[in-house]
Amino acid sequence: MQNKVAEKEFFDATAAMYEANVGHTVWDYGLILKTLDISNNLNGAKWLEAGCGAGEWGVQLSKRNAKVLGIDISDKTIELNRNINKDVKDYSCIVGDLENIASFAENSFDAITCFGVLHHFPDPKIIINNFRVWLKDGGIVCAVEPNGGNMTTIATNRVKRLLPGSLAHRMGLSSINEDIVHTMDDYYKLFTKRGFTCDLKTSLNSTEIAAIENCRGITKGILLARTLLDMVKGLLYKKNDICFGDMLAFRMSVNKLKPSKNNENS
Repeated sequence: MQNKVAEKEFFDATAAMYEANVGHTVWDYGLILKTLDISNNLNGAKWLEAGCGAGEWGVQLSKRNAKVLGIDISDKTIELNRNINKDVKDYSCIVGDLENIASFAENSFDAITCFGVLHHFPDPKIIINNFRVWLKDGGIVCAVEPNGGNMTTIATNRVKRLLPGSLAHRMGLSSINEDIVHTMDDYYKLFTKRGFTCDLKTSLNSTEIAAIENCRGITKGILLARTLLDMVKGLLYKKNDICFGDMLAFRMSVNKLKPSKNNENS
């Protein structure tokens, strides 16, 4: 299970950094949505923005005519979100826990989006099982996650582990829950064993999907370092290799008639 106290503490601090205009990444959501083949007109579909943060992804979906509800474990993050997005049509957010299946009723959503969320759960099986329950039959999960099979991601994770104690957590670089970074094969098995089908999978470089000129603080320095690593990656991976990009982008659809093996430990 996720360490709830540490996670709330981390994202309360992240919300404060956002408000202070430091350490924030500005993502190219248009490119991400295009990569995930998300329609320009979502026709009033009900979307859950899981781990919504400041609501940046959910707001983009609401602009495409989706009705979006964001959920986040951090009270301060939700307060920030509501202040920023109070005038956005068809977007709202609540404080809640994705590991709590009682957070939503069965068949509540047409789609769920999670941007850098799954790797915050040491055991993502729990929330994937919940996603299956909360989604309508045929519903989709759209996700962007660090690529555990990529050289840059592996190196970054090892550096964080070398830092003493919870220093990376205290510096705002990562939550202590981010100890495991999964590969695409890991996510494929986690979802397909729970009745999902993989509709799309690819990888992107964070330097492609982040607007470096608009990023702030230590985040900008990290992205610049990754730009240099991208040059090395070109020697190690082919462009179409799923390990090429340091960020995974994938879409899963659920078939509720397909049995879920949610009692397995893998």
